[in-house]
Amino acid sequence: MKKVLLFVTVFIAFASAQGPYFDVGFGFGEIKTRIDGKDYVKEANILLANNVNDHEGIEFSIKTGYGPFGLGIGPLYVVADLGLIEHSVFNNLYNDDEVIFTTYMFGPGVILYPISFIQIGLSAGLSVATVNMAKENIEIESDLGYMYSASVAYDFGANLEPSFRELLGNHSFLFGFKYSGSRNPTYSGKTIKMETPSFFIKYAYIHRKKAVSLSK
Repeated sequence: MKKVLLFVTVFIAFASAQGPYFDVGFGFGEIKTRIDGKDYVKEANILLANNVNDHEGIEFSIKTGYGPFGLGIGPLYVVADLGLIEHSVFNNLYNDDEVIFTTYMFGPGVILYPISFIQIGLSAGLSVATVNMAKENIEIESDLGYMYSASVAYDFGANLEPSFRELLGNHSFLFGFKYSGSRNPTYSGKTIKMETPSFFIKYAYIHRKKAVSLSK
């Protein structure tokens, strides 16, 4: 009976020390799209006499998970990462001649706090790329590929005065830098590779109770 009571007590303590993690936001940065290893914008400019330009890359992501767990290196959260990166390339000679590369990404990840107000995120998983040719009204979808991302952010809510931190509770904002990419084969045998370093802002809900240790 004592062992049962001890187990229940430990279980309740473990569960109450953890809770949901959620963040959502977007970022902007210079993006590179390569087809079979060749920079798409550079190759298009060679063919079209430098009449091709591209917009800044757009990155959007949502993470949801659970934690914190303690591993002796700071609070850790286990998350699922869902996001996309998009790259628009257009021909200056024709207003409607635009090609949009989009990669949709999903995979597991972890979030670690080595310092109370510094967040590090790592994710890896699967991806699907699409190529939308506006003028021809054609959309091409790739085969399943892989994605990866790494980020570092300043957790605004974790570094406030105690009174303000208590007012915000588990709510916060993240400001940071992220590097993400993907590689996808296509049905034609070519490979689409997208990479973007970006600066981002996110809203976050972070359960901050003391982490439960998973190590002895």
